[in-house]
Amino acid sequence: MDNLLFDQSLLGREWLMSFEERIVLLYLLNKINPEVSLEIGTNLGGSLAPISYYSRNVYSCDVMHDKIDKDDFGNVQFCTGDSKVTVPIIIDQLNKEDAFLQFVLIDGDHSETGVKADINNILRYQPKKPLYILIHDSFNPDVRTGIIKAEWEESPYVHHIQLDFVQGVLLQSPEFNKQMWGGFALAVLLPEKREKELNFEMKYQLVFESILEISSHRI
Repeated sequence: MDNLLFDQSLLGREWLMSFEERIVLLYLLNKINPEVSLEIGTNLGGSLAPISYYSRNVYSCDVMHDKIDKDDFGNVQFCTGDSKVTVPIIIDQLNKEDAFLQFVLIDGDHSETGVKADINNILRYQPKKPLYILIHDSFNPDVRTGIIKAEWEESPYVHHIQLDFVQGVLLQSPEFNKQMWGGFALAVLLPEKREKELNFEMKYQLVFESILEISSHRI
């Protein structure tokens, strides 16, 4: 059967996303075909595999890269250390170069301050082509607050934010009992400065608030 959307072998790797989230990530990468991508939070390298596959060049940022075989990723530059330090250096370099950052996955520090810092550092980039920022675990209360409090308005290139691009879930496993995880937020940056009010959508906010009341985050 012809492969209409993406190389299905990429679904087989071990990565901490739901099947639906994997499909969305693969679909976006297939449509964007980024010249440059940046991933914050690599862990087992599951999501790095499709990012590397569809991108010309990739920056992988994590506090450590000891769980993956770097030889599997010939087009990836590994930046080991705190993303608050490594990402600004990358962004400054990309702003100076004639390179096009077109895709970012934020899935590293899941604290409110960590998420906010990662977003704000990415927002220092001046896009030359459309840039898509995907933020994982947007259904988690800390991550969600970090996304909302990020300085989106400070960048005139942010045109649209969908906090619930993919909805998350309430987990019931023994390890994560009644914790809220998963989901994708999506932000779109364009080379042209926005002339209208920033469009920030939260289409599942009522669902989030209802589930929050019965989750372990309220205990």
